[in-house]
Amino acid sequence: MSLQMKKMSLPIIRQMFQKVGIDFGSSRIRIVSDYDGQIIDQAACIAVDTTNDQVIAVGNEAAAMSGRVDPRISIHWPVKDGVLYDPATAGALLKVLLRSIFRSTMLYGPVVMISVPGSSTDTQKESMPALLYELGAREVYTIAQPLAASIGAGVPIADASGSFILHLGEGQVEAAVISLGSMVGCQSNLFAGGFLKQHIQLSLVNQRNLLVSQETAGQLLARVASAKADYLAEKLVTGKDVASGKPKELKITSADLSSAVQSMVSRAERTIQKLLSIIPAELTVDIIDKGLLLSGGMGGLHGLDSHLIQTLGMPVAMVDTPGLAPIKGIETALDNLDEFKDSLGYLGTSNI
Repeated sequence: MSLQMKKMSLPIIRQMFQKVGIDFGSSRIRIVSDYDGQIIDQAACIAVDTTNDQVIAVGNEAAAMSGRVDPRISIHWPVKDGVLYDPATAGALLKVLLRSIFRSTMLYGPVVMISVPGSSTDTQKESMPALLYELGAREVYTIAQPLAASIGAGVPIADASGSFILHLGEGQVEAAVISLGSMVGCQSNLFAGGFLKQHIQLSLVNQRNLLVSQETAGQLLARVASAKADYLAEKLVTGKDVASGKPKELKITSADLSSAVQSMVSRAERTIQKLLSIIPAELTVDIIDKGLLLSGGMGGLHGLDSHLIQTLGMPVAMVDTPGLAPIKGIETALDNLDEFKDSLGYLGTSNI
């Protein structure tokens, strides 16, 4: 074989054995590859020209177009409540983002691991793998998102003693107990980040006669909202007066958002209590001793950890970079794929 042919073959060989991890959520999509270890972190959004089905933009660029483009441009969020509901636009989004890794085609398909909600049905667990096989994946593994988040947080999941995690995403809130490398219990609710933003929008309409965008609601959630009743923060926001439709500026405080936040927090507490009521007593002792970990984009809500310490009576801590915990866990599981396949948390390879 000539030197030139050897040089040409190296990228192909690398692609043949490449591993890719995907955490495809309702608001963010994160992708990591063993090619360079860099995490792609983009809005799980795609903009399509409805006149010719051409992709106009993906990720953060597409999300920024929401409400700012003419009607012929359709903005899609393919995953809702943690579940794939629009395979066509999800596939188009994945194609663009994966192309940034592969730079060509997926002819020599990678091994892919993708997270799924812990409460997913069998049908829901197969929807993403089916799509990935259509895109050219060679093998697809699924991992429960709370389990991936636990691995990403550095929890020794193989221990017999139980670990407790509350994963608060955009589409779902999931409480899970991890023991011996698998989920031994999981409870969920849909009052997550997306619903909280909608609740904030509705509260401002009812209380302040102010209509704001979901983007603005998200900014308020990140900078002003708190699970602590006595927290004081404020932000000047621009919206529309409900009665006149004219632009309007108002200073929004933590108190304006308190009702919406407490509604979400109380639902999360009920989800936790429901899980605690059904797990074995032995694991309950472990959990009370080791405490609760918070992950997911909403896991960083101001004051949530201290609030839950008081209401649950156990240690509570937020993991480092809570939104990235699942994709970091997926990366670790891929790096140790053989060990993962031997674990109780292995859900099997999807064969579509």
